[in-house]
Amino acid sequence: MIMKQISLFLIMVFITCQSFSQHNDRHKQFFEKQTDSIMQITIKNHLFLDTLWVIDSILKYQFIDIANDLVHERTYKILSRNEMGNLLTSLDLVNKDYPEESGNDMFDSVTYFNGEQIKKHFTKDWNNVQEYWVDTDYTEYEIPELLKEYRILSFSNSSQHYQYGFWYSYKNINSRVDTIYTYDINQETDLWEYETKTIYYYDENGNDTLQMISDWEEGSWEESLKKQQHFELGYLTLIIESVPDTINNNWKEQKMDLRHYTNAGEFDTILVRHWSNQLNSWYNYSKSILTYDNQDRLINYLSLFYQPSTQQLENYFNSNFIFEEGSRIDTHQSWDLSLNIWQNNSQYIYSYIKENIIDTAQGNYWDNENQQWQGNYRDVYRFNSHSNVTDRTRYNFGEDGWEIDHKYDYYWSPFVPNALQEEIVRSINIYPNPASAHVCFNLENISNINEDNNVNIYNTSGHKVNSIPIVNSSLHWDCSNEIPGLYIYSVIINGVRHTGKIIIKR
Repeated sequence: MIMKQISLFLIMVFITCQSFSQHNDRHKQFFEKQTDSIMQITIKNHLFLDTLWVIDSILKYQFIDIANDLVHERTYKILSRNEMGNLLTSLDLVNKDYPEESGNDMFDSVTYFNGEQIKKHFTKDWNNVQEYWVDTDYTEYEIPELLKEYRILSFSNSSQHYQYGFWYSYKNINSRVDTIYTYDINQETDLWEYETKTIYYYDENGNDTLQMISDWEEGSWEESLKKQQHFELGYLTLIIESVPDTINNNWKEQKMDLRHYTNAGEFDTILVRHWSNQLNSWYNYSKSILTYDNQDRLINYLSLFYQPSTQQLENYFNSNFIFEEGSRIDTHQSWDLSLNIWQNNSQYIYSYIKENIIDTAQGNYWDNENQQWQGNYRDVYRFNSHSNVTDRTRYNFGEDGWEIDHKYDYYWSPFVPNALQEEIVRSINIYPNPASAHVCFNLENISNINEDNNVNIYNTSGHKVNSIPIVNSSLHWDCSNEIPGLYIYSVIINGVRHTGKIIIKR
């Protein structure tokens, strides 16, 4: 879990370090699938009262100066869903009347181990020249949360070749990674070629304490990097990277990564040290300091890097996160070494109509000439009475103030799968219902119960609030700390989904 948090946060920091225009483009690309993303199952399981609401389609309109109006550009159409309402296939279509565009654009497909966890996912892009689908992304899990394969490609219509691509192939033993092979695509032949191999070694607690990385060189593997990892109480606290020393025929330490954690298990300091052959000693290369509030929310991220001119760590990048009732402000600054001051870089302001539901998101950049924040883009969301987003409009700030750039319309419908028959709902006896302090699940009427199953419980926003392992035919859920209202339980047993409603009253 900690490794995942570190990876996600470093990705976030990397994005904020890019130019503002690059961030703007990424935001546009991400939003097209944000509301019904196949990688975020809980988002698209949107429950309101006893109805599961799902998106039928998304229409995008682009502002065209010539027409001085919004023109229908594309349609993201949902083709099929499973019994949980999760997206199985979808098609991205470009409006044929839109300038210089036509027909198919992208195809999505996903399968699941069960109603919640992805097993396979692939996307295809439409080749306008040859008029056929070409592979772009592919992801497959051996078991939930254990990757088997991950591929990303980029195809060029002009050259009729894949421009770039990388492929991770995972060999797993005993439900954990044993070896990862990476491949690169040959742009001339469109064939995959070996690039690297990583072998993992574990201690008695299941921690990957050693990784051996090899490069494919002229038909054979050559060891290129050794990564030793040390854990304390389950937390990764030290990483030492070594490279081959061909002269002395041994390993030479080159990089050291030290990490410290808060009592809540969040990392608050990351110190990276490099080895200097010239000085024959270690020196501090970078340092990250993270600060949290009393709710364990990140409120400041400070990054320092080594400067050869001063031969010490200097300020490099700083992010502040301010939380207020119904809003959040993220401010990012870079250090001006010549003036020895922080310079504002970018700012993002979010307002919420309720928890996790954003109604306005604005990005600003710092105007050095006027020494003030200047609006760059603004997203405005609208919702229906079921808290489903109905449209999102993007505005850009121009010479005449805020001007519309594009707009997405979302179309929802209630999802009532035929598989959820009344007798299936009654196959698990729930009592008391309504409940106030606890709920009992009686599974005596169900045969051949697999104890690997869990009874999952969701709130009306589609978020999982509890998962109860099936250890016998009588299970108990302590709901005394839950907010009064409607909850949905769901469990798959012998390939059949059992689901129903639970009401909590005080």
